[in-house]
Order: sequence, then C-alpha cells, then structure tokens
Amino acid sequence: MIESQRNSYHLVDPNPWPISSSLGAFATTVGGVMYMHSFQGGATHLSLGLIFLLYTMFVWWRDVLRASTGYVLFCSFWASSHYSLAPMEILFLNTLILLSSGAPVTWAHHAILAGKKKRAVYALLATVSLALVFKGF
Repeated sequence: MIESQRNSYHLVDPNPWPISSSLGAFATTVGGVMYMHSFQGGATHLSLGLIFLLYTMFVWWRDVLRASTGYVLFCSFWASSHYSLAPMEILFLNTLILLSSGAPVTWAHHAILAGKKKRAVYALLATVSLALVFKGF
C-alpha cells in the first residue's frame, strides 16, 4: 500500500517518528495534567512521556543526519574545491571577458557581410585572444 502512494516528489522512506513523537507528546501532556491535579501515577506517566519524546527526538534526528551526511559532504567538497580553484574575483573577471567577447564576434560578422576581409580577420583574432585569456584564468 505504501508503494502505491509514492510519486516523483517522494524523497524519503516512511518512518515511525512522526506518530511516535505524537504519542510521546500526548503521553507527556496527559502525565503533566495528571501530575498537576495530584492523580496517582501522574509523575511516572509524565516522566515516561518525556523519556519517550526525547528518545523519539534523538532517533529521528539521528536518521535525518544519516540521510543528509552524504549530501552535506558532497556540497562541502564541491564548494571548497570550487572556491579554492577559482576565487570570486576571477569568476567576475572571467564573466566580463566572456561577455565582452561578443563584441568582436559581432564586428567580424558585420565585416564578413560587408566584404571587408582584413577587418574580419582582426575581429576574429581579437575574439580568439579573449578566448585564450578566458581559458588562462
């Protein structure tokens, strides 16, 4: 029955922790009311409810951390390698070089359409030199 409820947005496997935490909170609430109204066993009920709730919190977060550890390690590795290999200033400079390389290409295109071979060659040389500078960074 659980398999029929899965869809493309389902990311995690079903677990008992939401219902377990609800039961622990309910037991804590009932135990607290019993304790405050001096019913026999109220303190015991409150203590067991709190222990059950704390245990559920512990194991639920343990499962969340186990599931996310691989993702966090991958993101940390990716970010550290990305920024150590290419600091932000170089990324900005490369973006400017890449955007400015469109001008000589357009110049070469218009020179070719106008039949001006020498200007087209100069424009293409400027484009290639900007590409080499881009790749150099």
